[in-house]
Amino acid sequence: DDLVALRRERDGSLSACGIPQPLSLPGDLGDAPALGPAIEGDPRGRRSVGPEVVLDPDWHPVRSVILVEHSHEIEGTLAAVEPRDVFHLMLASTLEGLALGTARTAFPYAAAASRVPAWQLGLSPDPARRLAAAARRLAEVH
Repeated sequence: DDLVALRRERDGSLSACGIPQPLSLPGDLGDAPALGPAIEGDPRGRRSVGPEVVLDPDWHPVRSVILVEHSHEIEGTLAAVEPRDVFHLMLASTLEGLALGTARTAFPYAAAASRVPAWQLGLSPDPARRLAAAARRLAEVH
């Protein structure tokens, strides 16, 4: 969520671009292969992601939205999300950190995001299974 920039195109659709910054993952993912060393002095206990993970600096059309949450299910969960819920959630998460008067900017982005398929991905509570379980769930989307 904090690694992607959105751009509204002339036709009202969205495009996304990765923001070039070091990627990190929660430290509780254990021995996941993508994890690198602990980030020194990081208050959240994050670990760096290996150098082979690079965000694409080009713009790409947004084809779907994945809303990520924690789940109590050991293999995680995946459920379709209604467009109105995407609109509501995007506005709620966007507007809580914005200054007054920015709703005119946020509404069109939320509307564009609510026009593509969306899923709620619930992450496994087991750090050792989290990445693999999420990959299996996301494979169901294709």
